[in-house]
Amino acid sequence: MIKRQRWTSSCSSVYIPNDTSSKMKISLILVQPGTPNIFCRVVYLDNTTSGRSEIFYACQVFVGMTKRIIFRPIEFINSLKKKRTEIPKCLYDPSLGTHGFILLEEVKLHYVANGKEGKPLMLLLHGYPEFWYSWKYQLKEFSKDYRVVAIDMRGFGESDKPSGVSNYKIETVANDVKQLIPALGYSQCTLVGHDMGALVAWMFVTEHPQMVKEMIIMNVPYPTAAAKYMRTIVLNFMDLLRKKKGNAKEDKSPQKISTGN
Repeated sequence: MIKRQRWTSSCSSVYIPNDTSSKMKISLILVQPGTPNIFCRVVYLDNTTSGRSEIFYACQVFVGMTKRIIFRPIEFINSLKKKRTEIPKCLYDPSLGTHGFILLEEVKLHYVANGKEGKPLMLLLHGYPEFWYSWKYQLKEFSKDYRVVAIDMRGFGESDKPSGVSNYKIETVANDVKQLIPALGYSQCTLVGHDMGALVAWMFVTEHPQMVKEMIIMNVPYPTAAAKYMRTIVLNFMDLLRKKKGNAKEDKSPQKISTGN
C-alpha cells in the first residue's frame, strides 16, 4: 500500500476478473478526516457505468452541497461573496513542481508535474469543486518514486472551459485522460482519483484497463455497487415508513369494551 500523509483511510485490493492479463491492482480508499476506522468494501468491475455514474455523481454533489448549506451556512455565503484580485503566491511554489499545458483534441489542459521524467507516471484527478492544488502534499511526497502529474480537468482552474453541459459528461472527461497519458509520454499510469475525479477514473479503467497499472480511489465506490446500495437503503426506509403507518392505524382503530355481562 502506498504511503500517505494527512489521510485517514483503509485499503482493499481487487483485480479485474475479465482482464486477468493486465493484472491491474485497484485500491479502494474511503477517506473521512478525523475518523480512525474506515471500512472498505471490495467490488468488481463491469461495463454498465455510463448512465449510472452520472446519476450517482449528481446525487453526490447535491447531498454534499445541501449538507454544506445546512451545517455551515455562514461559510457557504462567504464563499459566494469572496473575490480575489491576485493569484495566491502559493500556487507557484516551485517545490510543488513545474506548470505546463497540453493541447488535446478538444481542450487544452493545465497541469503541474513533479519528479524526474522517466519515472513511472502517477496521474492525479481532483474532485469538485477543486483543482490541481488539492494534491499539493502528494505532489511532494510521491515525486521521490514517480513522475507525479496533477491536472486541472476541463472546466477547472487554468484548463479550457467549453460551454454546454454535454462537454462535461463523465465519458467525455475520461476521454481526456485517454489522450493525456500518451501526450505525457507514457502508455500506463498509476491513476489516483478523488470525488468527481474518482468517477472519471472508474469510467476510464472500465473502458481502458490496459492503460492503468494501479488505481487508487478515494470516497467514491464503484457506481453500480453504490447505486444498488443506495436503492436498498431507500427501499428499506420506505418499508419502515409503511410499517410505522400500519402500526399507527392499528393504535387508532376502535376497540370493544367488555361490560362484564
